Amino acid sequence: MSTTLRLRLLWLPAAVAMIILKLATITVSVNNGGNPSGSSVNIINGLNDTFVLHCSSKDNDFGQVAVFPKTNYYWKFDPNIFGRTVYNCEFLWGKKKQEFPVWQGSDYDERPTCCARGPCTYRINSDGIYSAVSSDTDDNSVAEEWTFYKSWLPNPVFH
Repeated sequence: MSTTLRLRLLWLPAAVAMIILKLATITVSVNNGGNPSGSSVNIINGLNDTFVLHCSSKDNDFGQVAVFPKTNYYWKFDPNIFGRTVYNCEFLWGKKKQEFPVWQGSDYDERPTCCARGPCTYRINSDGIYSAVSSDTDDNSVAEEWTFYKSWLPNPVFH
């Protein structure tokens, strides 16, 4: 085997590893703002209280985090090329809870509308969870309108 051919064969596994790492890129942050876009989820605490959030996908589990008042929890990612990425979140606030898929890939018919356009933004309020619907305006900017998305459910741990 020639030296050139051996070098090319050694290079191939490294290139495949780089592609796999690129497909698995995720950024997670908790902050006081930001401008999320694209394939991302942004969860805003609109409560005057802290709530507990647990989000995960098949490949990633962010664990339980406390989201403090007037902060947000945000992550961006590269979706699975087959359209099968799903991120589920559980929200716990006092004696209330809610759980649902906050982002689903194109392979799912019943996915949140924000998934096609991004970002998927949710605001957690005392009366329930709201979803931001983005739309283009006449001046080429984006308007955001909040719509009621989910009611709180009783947390069975407290019943």
